[in-house]
Amino acid sequence: MPPKNPATHAPERRRIALLIESSLGSGREMLRGFAEYVRQTSHWSIYYEPSHSHSQSVLPEWLDNWHGDGIIARVRNRNVAKKLIKMGIPVVDVLGNVHDTGIPVVGVDNRAIARAAAGHLLEHGFRAFAYCGVLGPSWSQTRRDVFKETVTRSGYTSYHYLLPRLGGKAWISETERERLTQWIASLPKPIGIMAANDWAGQKVLEACRRAVAMVPEEVAVVGVDNDAAFCEICDPMLSSVVARHDRVGFYAAELLDQLMQGKPAPTEPLTVGQPSVVVRRSTDVQTIADRDIAEAVRYIREHAYGEISVEDVAAHVALSYSTLKRRFQQVLSRTIHDEIKRVRMARTRELLTETSMTLAQIAQLTGLRHQEYLGVVFKAEMGVTPSQFREENQSPHVG
Repeated sequence: MPPKNPATHAPERRRIALLIESSLGSGREMLRGFAEYVRQTSHWSIYYEPSHSHSQSVLPEWLDNWHGDGIIARVRNRNVAKKLIKMGIPVVDVLGNVHDTGIPVVGVDNRAIARAAAGHLLEHGFRAFAYCGVLGPSWSQTRRDVFKETVTRSGYTSYHYLLPRLGGKAWISETERERLTQWIASLPKPIGIMAANDWAGQKVLEACRRAVAMVPEEVAVVGVDNDAAFCEICDPMLSSVVARHDRVGFYAAELLDQLMQGKPAPTEPLTVGQPSVVVRRSTDVQTIADRDIAEAVRYIREHAYGEISVEDVAAHVALSYSTLKRRFQQVLSRTIHDEIKRVRMARTRELLTETSMTLAQIAQLTGLRHQEYLGVVFKAEMGVTPSQFREENQSPHVG
């Protein structure tokens, strides 16, 4: 008898549905982690349609006639949970916003996220703190409670504000924008604010502009999820906690695999990831009580990449050259020239690690003008050449 053709007897692929929105950075990170796990197993067929977060409040119509082996979903309400359970196949929830459903949960560590944000702001010397959350979700409430607990334990007061939600999606009307602006204006300054996520962080930054509150000199803002594209279009660019949603996707896939093999589900939610903070301009600051010096620092931050002189800074804040020079040194323990160089170096490091721009392009964008001068200044400051720094530190996602 001739041997059987292995191709006709390949193991049947398991059919997996992903109900995860792709409109948010957190969802895309989960998909990346899921893909990492799938690369380790060759027997899954994936059913997935890109979607927005609000569409996850109901199940997609195609699921009615779908016959699969497992589902990974962000379970946003109890009705969705009941319908998923009724399908009679293993399900893993990667949101954890609906409790006591019987569906196993894999999620980010909201307590650790809040502690990372609070620690970041505490390290910058703030003595006043606030949290801007989202009304409804339990993850926002947990982050608020732990943030408050952390700063209170350090001897400080924390204020809070909740943005409303409408129809299952984040919403902010013009009236709400004005209320948020008034809240920002009423807070003591300087202050460090944790936003529940990057979306809320962007709304806080907008309210700061309306309230004429300088960011980050008077109000420093840190978000959560590190949706890089979104954070970088904020003005100024938004610092954010990396919540490690990619690890959630990976371990959710691993758990689903175990469930489909008949292994028991965990009785408690699994939290994964070690949060860290990506520092951008919204928190790149020392607390500065002297408003003139705070304004001088803001001006330098916005103009350091072009032609700028000490006289320009003094004229902007309406102080004499000698007065500005003396007060700047007293408040920050560095010269105005040092601050210009510091801002340029910070931007240079950011471009080296987060982009594939040439050194000549970076020199032009940072006010250092020529690649050779960039190399000399950078090595004197950092101890390595720009190319060596890029090789050792560049983000793996840079193409």
